[in-house]
Formats: sequence, C-alpha cells, structure tokens
Amino acid sequence: MPVININSFDGGMNNKINPTLLAPNVGTNVINVDPSSKTLRPMSGISANPSNREYYFNGVWESDTGATSGAHWQEYDGYLYHTPDGLEVKPRRKKAGGSEKDMGVIAPSGSPSGAVGGSSYNNKTVNPCYIIKTETDGGTDLPGTDDGTLRGRVIIGRESGSTAKIDHFIKDGTNWWIYLKECYGWTIVEDFDVYSNDLSTIDYDMKISPGYKPYRDIVYISDASTYDDPMMGVDNYIQPTGNSQRFKDSNFYRIKGKLGGGSGDSGYGHGTSFRGLQLATHHLGAGGEGGFEAGPYLYKPGVTSIPFQLKITAVDSDGFESAPSDASAEITLETASQYIDWSGLPTSSDASSYKHYRTGGISSVYKLNESKTNSNNYSDSTWESQLTDEPPNSNHPPITGLKYLIEVNGVMFAAKDSKLYASRVGYPNAWPLLGYLPFDHEITGLGKLSGELVVFTQNQAYRVRGTDPEALVKSKILGEQGVPSGYDHTIVNVGKLLIFLSNDGLCTYDGISIQVLTSSVLADYAPNLANPRAAAMDNIYYCLTSTGNGYIINAQNGLNVYRTSMNATSLHYIPNLDQLWSNEGQIGVGPYLPVTYHTAEFVGNDPSYINSRKVFSRFEISYRCNTSGTISLKQRVNGDYVNFANGTQTHTLTSTGNAQESIFIYLNNFQIGYTTQLEITTTDDVEIYAIRVHYEHLEGFINKMEFVTASVFYTGSVDLTIEIDSLSVETASLTGGSNPSTDNLSINTQGNIPHFYQTGGDGKIIDVFFHAKEI
Repeated sequence: MPVININSFDGGMNNKINPTLLAPNVGTNVINVDPSSKTLRPMSGISANPSNREYYFNGVWESDTGATSGAHWQEYDGYLYHTPDGLEVKPRRKKAGGSEKDMGVIAPSGSPSGAVGGSSYNNKTVNPCYIIKTETDGGTDLPGTDDGTLRGRVIIGRESGSTAKIDHFIKDGTNWWIYLKECYGWTIVEDFDVYSNDLSTIDYDMKISPGYKPYRDIVYISDASTYDDPMMGVDNYIQPTGNSQRFKDSNFYRIKGKLGGGSGDSGYGHGTSFRGLQLATHHLGAGGEGGFEAGPYLYKPGVTSIPFQLKITAVDSDGFESAPSDASAEITLETASQYIDWSGLPTSSDASSYKHYRTGGISSVYKLNESKTNSNNYSDSTWESQLTDEPPNSNHPPITGLKYLIEVNGVMFAAKDSKLYASRVGYPNAWPLLGYLPFDHEITGLGKLSGELVVFTQNQAYRVRGTDPEALVKSKILGEQGVPSGYDHTIVNVGKLLIFLSNDGLCTYDGISIQVLTSSVLADYAPNLANPRAAAMDNIYYCLTSTGNGYIINAQNGLNVYRTSMNATSLHYIPNLDQLWSNEGQIGVGPYLPVTYHTAEFVGNDPSYINSRKVFSRFEISYRCNTSGTISLKQRVNGDYVNFANGTQTHTLTSTGNAQESIFIYLNNFQIGYTTQLEITTTDDVEIYAIRVHYEHLEGFINKMEFVTASVFYTGSVDLTIEIDSLSVETASLTGGSNPSTDNLSINTQGNIPHFYQTGGDGKIIDVFFHAKEI
C-alpha cells in the first residue's frame, strides 16, 4: 500500500499558489505553530503578568507617558530616550535611578548686563600673579657645546607672608612660562630645565627658605650647582625700580639672561652664573618682548581692544549643557584699572549650574571664562590667558511633537510631519535649529540597517546618509514600498534584514532593494491589522495585533511565514535576558496555544500516477503529549470534505511518560479522488512528528474478487467494521494484549474494494490483510 509521508512542518504557509504544487512541509494555513520546530508543535503563549510592561531599562519597567503604548525607545550612553506617542511634548530622557526629563536643556532666558567697574586692582577678587620667562638669547656667547637649555633655579619672594603657589605652566615654542599666585615669602621652584619639553623635570613641591625675609621684593636666578645665598651676585637677581622697592601689581617683569664665563667654568658646561641680565618693565597684559599676553587686567594699553561680551549656558543635573543665552551688550574698557561688573544674569529652569563664555580684549571668539553653581552677579577681571579655548555650542533641545526616535551612528533622529530632525553626533540633547531634512510626504516611520537610517513615508522608503544634521543626504530605495500611518512599530531588524509592514504585505529590505515577502505566499493579506506591534527574538519576527490576527516570520533558515492568534499592544525584546515581552506578559512561557495546520494537497508519491484516481482509506499520526490533548481532523478529497469512521472529527490523545505514540484514523467510507488534504487542529501540548496517508491506486480494483477471510492485526480491545464496496459485511469486537495480536475473520463476500475502520475500543488496529481470489 503506498503511503504519503509528512514528516516536517517547518515550511511555513502558502495559500497563494495551487496547493498541489506545495512541498510536503508547507501548509496552506498555519496558526500558532512553533516556527523554530520541524514538528507540528504548538507555540507557548503569553504568561499572566501585570500589564503595561513596555520597556525594560536597568532592571526597571518603563511605561509611555502618553499611555497609548506607542512610544519609541532608544538607549544611548547610559540613558533611555523615548518619544511619547500622541503627545505634543519634547522627547524624554532618563538615567538609571533618575527621574524622567525632557530631552535637551533650556537655555538661560535673556542676556547678561555689564558695566565698567573699579579703579584699583585691590577691589578685584583675583590674586596678584607674576609671570617670569627665562631664556637664552641664542647668541654666540653660549660656551662650549651648549644644547640651548638653561638650567637653574627660580626664586620668587615678597616681604610679607610665607607661602606661594604655582598656578600653571604654559609652553611657548621652546620656552616655559611660569604663572604664580599668592607670591609671599621666599619660594624655590626646584631644579628644572627651563627649556625642557618634559615637565617631569620640574619639582612641583614648593619649598620656603627658612627664616629669611628680604626687605624688598626680588627675583633671583642662580646656577643649579652654586646656589647658596639669595643675595649672591648682583647680576643674578632683579628687583623693582622706584621708591617702593616692591613689585607693582600693574607691572610684569621679564628676565633675559646670557650665559657667561669661559670654557673652564663649572656647572653643566654653561658657566657658574648668568650674565647680562636684562629687566623689561611693562604694564601687565600690554604685550612686551616675545609677544606674550598676561596680567589680571582686561584692558590692554597700546593694543586694539575688542569690546567685551558675555553669554551664559545652563548645565543640568545630568551634566548636559544648553545653548547659550543672548549675548550681552558690548562693554569697552579704557584704563588698566577697570574691570567688568556683570549683572542681570539670565537663568534657566533646568540649570544646576552655569557656564560663562566671554569674548573681547584681543580675542574675537567666545571662550569659557568660568563655571558657577549659580548665575549670581560678579566682578570679572580674569585675564585672557586664563580663559579656556572652549566655545559654546548650539545645544538646542529638540522641538516638541517629534516621533519615531532612533539612534544611528551616534546621531539621534526623529520626525515631525514631513521633516526629519537630527541631533549633533554624540550629543543626543543638542539639536541644531537648521538640522532637518524635508521630504515630499509625511514621515510614517524610521528604521536602520548597516549603519544607515531608513526613512519611510506612506508609499516610499529612503536611505539617509551623513552625521552632520545640516548636511544629510537622502535617496530613494528600490521597491516603492512604504509604511502605512500607525504601522511604525512593525519596523524591526532581523539578522541582516529590515522587516516592516507595507500596504502590500510584510516586506524585507536587505540594503539594496525591498521585497514584498507575503506577496508570493498570502492570497488573503489585507493591511487592516489593528494596532500592529513587532519585535524579533532568535531571528524570528513577531508582528502581533490587539485582535489576535498576527504574523510570524522565521528567518533562521530562509524566510517562512506563519500566523498567530496571540494579541498584544506592545512588544519589547530584552537582549541581555533573551526575553520577549508584551504588555500582557512574557511571550513563549505561557499556556500552549491551539494549533491550526492545513496541509498541502497531496497527489501521491509515484509520478506515473499523479493524474490517476486513488482510493483513500486511513491516516496514521505519530505524536507526543505531556499528559493528554486532543486532535481534530478534517479531510478533503478533490476539495470536498469527507467523514470519519467514528462519526466525530475529534480524538483524545494520551501518552505515557511523554513518549512518542501513534494513532490510526479511518474514514467511515473509502474515498476515491485525485488529491487529498488534511486540516488539523490540536489543543494543549500535542506535538505531531509525522502524518502518513494510506491509499491505493484505483486501477488495482478493476477486477471483481471473492474475499474469503480478513486477518486483523491489533493491540488492546477494538471494535471494527469490514466493508466491501461500502457495504458492511462483518463487525467484530476483539480483545488482545499490549503486544500485537492476530485474529482471522470470515467474510466470504464478492466485490471490488475492501475497507475497514475502527468503531470503538481502547486499542488500535494496526492493519487488516484481505485474502481473496479472482472470480
């Protein structure tokens, strides 16, 4: 007896082409079948858990503030960002353990006010600072094999006090400038190479010469090998001129030394002392030999002074900075004793601190002046070399009402109407005012693939390239498929594909073109899904709806389409847990879902008999179930339903120890036709391994036969009926054991087509062999 074997069910579904042309593992209707299994195994449903679980972030479930489960979530740099659905508010952000805030930081409102202040440095808040530069003049009087490096000690002193501080060092070409603050008492900067490129040669531990206070300010330089007394050698020090014998705060002093002595002098081959010391006295900040700038005063006599202006930015508690406030009016200084009193400083409701940026003096660009915990009024006499080369940025917050938030290559993208908006690369809270790209139609969704942004409108998709928000470039994608409005949550990455739902069906984009996956397999697809939500886990794409009309695409090996009755209004895959959640609970750990599987239409295995009529009589199903379950069957022959022997389509299946079992299912009349198809539904955890369709070729029953006896092979207790040409000729109740038994029944009937079926009992008929002879 020929048998059609169906032992694989992993081909998905196809009701588009003639069902007789389908492979044996493809069904014409497949609902709730586990797509990762080759067997006919039911999917596990959704666990019973609290609802409204939308996004899992650092161990906490977050919910959309729009309360419509439509948020788009994006993690970036330790923060969770999202666009609430249906609310005209700014996109939101949240740090782990922190409160939710709007994206971006509101800039201080208004502009600072400034006024010229002060007539004396003593009114200022900064400490006096001396700047000393020591250098060789590179002349021919450098002895021996001088390497151009001046070695020695620098000592700065003042009559009162006993401390000194080095503020910082600045390298200018091959020279080092030493900035000192609070210069009281004698302070030694230990041995160092003034011209050295290696700051590690400078000892930063300041030491005070004990018990010595000169009656006047002095700067002393000695050779490192001969240092004894600060007053040694008149050529080795400088001091202020004038009656005060003090360094004036309005002056700076520059030392220019020549190495003297002959070749026999000791000390690094450079002689025992410095010669030809020269003193240059200038107003602080006025420039001077070498073209450097310094000093606590903002005004620069003799130098064209650019008017001063101030801008202020707000910094929130997360450390994000706003765009700058409006600039203050221009402030012009006219004397060295003047500074600026800033007042009317603008504030921001987002601010935890503020940054102040100033331009003017000899700088035409804004530089960071200082950071403040608040924006109180203050007097500004900070000299320009203390400003930081950090200009304010255009850190504007995103506009309100943005949708579809997504991060690509460090840039945040979102859309409103027909415009695509973008943040600065690496700065998700900074959105340039002109950082947008217009489209011809309303944007309906955003996705990404291989580092490129994909923008969808209703009937078209575009790739967008670039990271500069003001220089983005778009191009159309082949395929002319878009995303209907409200289907933006179906755009999901699955392996190397981007899968989404269009007006024509489920589509795939591979980076080159778009293919409508369901156009070749679904004859009844219509874009009327209710609130579709999609996510992917283990290379399987789930697209669920709120009405239980969803789709599943298995991309593990090819692309096979399934249906599911699961419903959800949100879906979220958690990578670090490898879990898929809906708003109702975790997917894949709940109760088993009822399975529907319609096989292909089978024409038989022998190619020479494909177009011949066949006699269909019974089926054998190999299955497994944990405890018990049901299986319901329908059969079509030539497209028409036929009846089963026991008068019902439903059979209760049992299994011992989850072992694989088999059941024979018989027709109450044999059926003659060209094709046959099975429609199977199961409940609980019934798993079907194989289905075998038994048939005979009608040609074998042309001659009339005399059927004498029938040998019945069976187990347990069975009730059976034997028919010849659809007429009952024998009924029997047989009782056997757990092992197969054989009983012979006398039938003595003439006819063409024998048939048998089981009508009762707890056993099963394995087979019946008819003993006949031609008439």
